[in-house]
Amino acid sequence: MTRAAHILSARHPLPLRWLRVPLLLATVGLSCVCIAVGAQALDRSTQLENSIRQTAMNTGAVITFDMNDIKSTTIVLTLVACLLAIVSFVSSTALIYDWLARLLAPQRDSASGAKARSLDSDDEKAHMAPPAPLPFSTRTLRIQTIALVFLSVWLLAVLIPSTLFSRTRSAHLNIQQRSSSHSPVFVDPVYWDYGFLRCLAAAPWFSLVFSAPASAVTWVAWKYSPTTLTN
Repeated sequence: MTRAAHILSARHPLPLRWLRVPLLLATVGLSCVCIAVGAQALDRSTQLENSIRQTAMNTGAVITFDMNDIKSTTIVLTLVACLLAIVSFVSSTALIYDWLARLLAPQRDSASGAKARSLDSDDEKAHMAPPAPLPFSTRTLRIQTIALVFLSVWLLAVLIPSTLFSRTRSAHLNIQQRSSSHSPVFVDPVYWDYGFLRCLAAAPWFSLVFSAPASAVTWVAWKYSPTTLTN
């Protein structure tokens, strides 16, 4: 056996597991935070519009308060965070299951090794045994990498306009006072003046902080994963 072949055969069937598990679990948790922040922003935006509509009815004014730009990006952001949480959860669960299965089955591996040593060392007989399949989390590393990279890039593409909208834009506001007997209506259209939109501009970035390295580590694990399982 050549040195290169020996190195390939010595690769662990669960490559970079010590890095992948915490990064994937952190991505799951922070994606859930991103989902919660997005859902809160959508709910509070709807409440704000309803409150302004009720104020307009009470004062006899006609108020147009349009937040469609920030609401549209928030919907997409929440959707991407949901998909990222699902992919990260499935990937981490499969990896933890395969890792535990390998750790909790030393007797099976020892028995397999003893049985293999008891067989004749003839090369023809050795080649008759088919290679054991790799763990599910290793066989699907390519799919995991593609999904994580795609969702991380998509998340970044949504986070940039979402943050810019929250920081620099205002709602489209138009107030027409029909009666002079009521006091003037004041509505703040600036997004940054609302706490839930400031939170929307900051919190989801932490999900990207972990999903990006999780994607990179998963890619490296895929590139250096073994082709067959060795005991």
